[in-house]
Amino acid sequence: TPAVQQYLASTEWKQKHLIDRLLFLTVQESLEKTIVLINQQELQSSTTTTRTSNFDMALQKLRQMQNQIQRACIQETFFPCSSTGKLQREQARESCYTRDFGCGYKCHDRYIAEISSANANDTRNTRSLWA
Repeated sequence: TPAVQQYLASTEWKQKHLIDRLLFLTVQESLEKTIVLINQQELQSSTTTTRTSNFDMALQKLRQMQNQIQRACIQETFFPCSSTGKLQREQARESCYTRDFGCGYKCHDRYIAEISSANANDTRNTRSLWA
């Protein structure tokens, strides 16, 4: 709405969120530099320029895992309001860290533990996603 847009453009809002904005910009710049560095190192050590970088493969794997987790956990994730707008505070209290933050974390944690265990048992996968 115009009123929301006006407030978001206001000095008041910008001052209230200055620290968050600075943190966001700092993290974004650091990530961009890290990605550039990783890609430069891979290009220097690569014998072919057509192979997919380790970073790109790890990012693709991360996105696939996120999609798998969302599909697997959607039935046991409860937000303060249902998709129909019904208030469900008690279920959300069990499903979320606090308010609407981290909803579904128990299922996510369990799913990640199962994936980690499966990867540890997979002798073909000797390199960690996070290494």
